[in-house]
Amino acid sequence: GLFDKVAPVVGLWNVQLALDEENGSGKQNKFMSDHAFSITPEYLEIFKLDFLTGNPADLAKTEQAFLSRKMAELMFGDIEKAMGKTLHLLNGVDLTVAGVVENVPANSNFRSDVFLSFETLKSHQKVFRQDFENFGSNSSNLPCSCLVKPAI
Repeated sequence: GLFDKVAPVVGLWNVQLALDEENGSGKQNKFMSDHAFSITPEYLEIFKLDFLTGNPADLAKTEQAFLSRKMAELMFGDIEKAMGKTLHLLNGVDLTVAGVVENVPANSNFRSDVFLSFETLKSHQKVFRQDFENFGSNSSNLPCSCLVKPAI
């Protein structure tokens, strides 16, 4: 085949994240991410993310999220404090912070502060308004990144 690697990438815009206050008050601190990407481990074979904490293999599990250094520091004050914490999405899905990645460079087309496991979207298709079982259009809701094999 023409492609060496193929990885689905679903973009989510204006993602609202809520974090329970640690004092047990029941209140939440809310944060906004302009862009979030739902990715598979194969994405990392095409694009480089520098993992500061966590295991990239966790992208194969559902309800996992990786935050950029900037977002982790904004939400938790320190990247180490982010590990294992629960984030609540506005749509009701809870995510566990599985790790922190270095900030994506400003000149990247795939700049994001939140990376969700693709398995999360597959597990919650109705909530995310996705349908991976039926092809009903040629929309750009499920783009793929491809690495073309080198010419021989």
